[in-house]
Amino acid sequence: MMFRKLILILALPLVFSSAVMAESGEHYLKEGVVAFKEGRYQDAVAYFKRARDNGIATSNVSYNLGSSYYKMNEYRQARAAFIEAAKNTKFQKFSWYNLGLIERKLGNNDDAVKWFRKALTAEGNPKIDRLANQMIQILSPAEATTKSSPRDSKDSREISTPASKPSSSLKTSGDKFAALNTTLGYEEFVADLALDRTHIKRPKRIKSRKIRGGVQVALGNDDNVIDANNNSGSGLSSTYLESFGYVDIPLGQNFTLSGDIYNQRFPDVSSQDFRLFKLGIHYTHKVGSLRIAPAIIYGQSQFGSLDFQDIMDYRVTVSKRLGKGKKFLFRFRYSDIEDAQGSFTQYEGDRQQYRFEYKTRIALGKLRFRYQIETNDRANTVNRDYSPTRNDFRIRLKQKIFAGLTLSTEVQYRISSYDPISNTAAILAERGRERDDDRVRFKLDLSKKVAKDWRLGFRWVYTDNESTGVSAASDSSDSYSKNDVQIYAAWSF
Repeated sequence: MMFRKLILILALPLVFSSAVMAESGEHYLKEGVVAFKEGRYQDAVAYFKRARDNGIATSNVSYNLGSSYYKMNEYRQARAAFIEAAKNTKFQKFSWYNLGLIERKLGNNDDAVKWFRKALTAEGNPKIDRLANQMIQILSPAEATTKSSPRDSKDSREISTPASKPSSSLKTSGDKFAALNTTLGYEEFVADLALDRTHIKRPKRIKSRKIRGGVQVALGNDDNVIDANNNSGSGLSSTYLESFGYVDIPLGQNFTLSGDIYNQRFPDVSSQDFRLFKLGIHYTHKVGSLRIAPAIIYGQSQFGSLDFQDIMDYRVTVSKRLGKGKKFLFRFRYSDIEDAQGSFTQYEGDRQQYRFEYKTRIALGKLRFRYQIETNDRANTVNRDYSPTRNDFRIRLKQKIFAGLTLSTEVQYRISSYDPISNTAAILAERGRERDDDRVRFKLDLSKKVAKDWRLGFRWVYTDNESTGVSAASDSSDSYSKNDVQIYAAWSF
């Protein structure tokens, strides 16, 4: 049965292939402009790149990338983008002027003057002529031209926000400026320009999105390894080696094939080794201001030397941006869980999760609130309930501190409620009584980017689980505390 479900996952891209090919990267371009207007320049860069990777390889995409990089002080990347945009004569005047600003930021005044002079040679908006000439007067007064009128000099330190339609030099079919409400000086004129297209012709050839993935390896120590057979503390301590790898392979423009492999080995307690493999299909679609992403994921796990579970996950995620740095997310997840070998039949059944997240930015960094309710309908046993209802609350703060370090702290409170088992033996053993597990978990992660795609880090997780409604003598393992520390290295591409 699981094999048939896996075949279904792999067949989904074929079923929807015609719909995928009909999509364009237009919405990524529009999302990039929105992100730019809200000051989310890193998000803007990501959207513009996705627009380019999805076939919108136009000069305004290159120009928008240059504008975004400029706002992020990534001047060399901005320079490359503007040089690319200038290959289109309609963008030359603005691009050459911006290249002059970039060279000035980099301290190359002579090169800056050359670009400003070049901007004067291109046809287009006379305001750029005035601004370029003023910059030449500042950097090299002897070389200033007289292309601007002296009465325009009162505007030398300030410009108005551009109009909502383009100047004549940039007026192409469907192009327009996304006007920004700024009061920046003329040297930041580049920041006022982010181009959108309301009508984009379907590209002749759709470019493939990039394959992305990563690997993480960690060495750690767990002072109370969790026994998966009872989901409680084993009382055993062990070092461990943990490895995780993932890859996302684009299939067309809206589908993605994902693969994940996780492996945790305990040299001192090999019976608690855990391995997990996942394969999934994800689809992303924009409906108005909502981003909807359904997915089907097949998972297979091993515990110790035994096959553990086969899981089919059906997920739907809906997200919406609420302004600068703010985002709301809802996710529904239904899991069909089967015992893979007959050794863990108590966990067979289904699980449903409803997750709500809110993300925002504060002075200290990025803040995330999360609430999730989970219900279970498992097989259980005659003596014990394995179908808890869980309410999970989390808050996380991620911030950049000193020396390029990133600090992430998270506090979690989870309460799990188990129903009683109406069984004489269970009642006598006091394991079938109604109980609640209150779990508090604190996570701390400190990491540093040491190369373009490499990150080194330290992680500490403290967990304290208090179980009420059971006999301490007969079920003490349900109440436990543990410390898990690790150092890790992560590489992504």
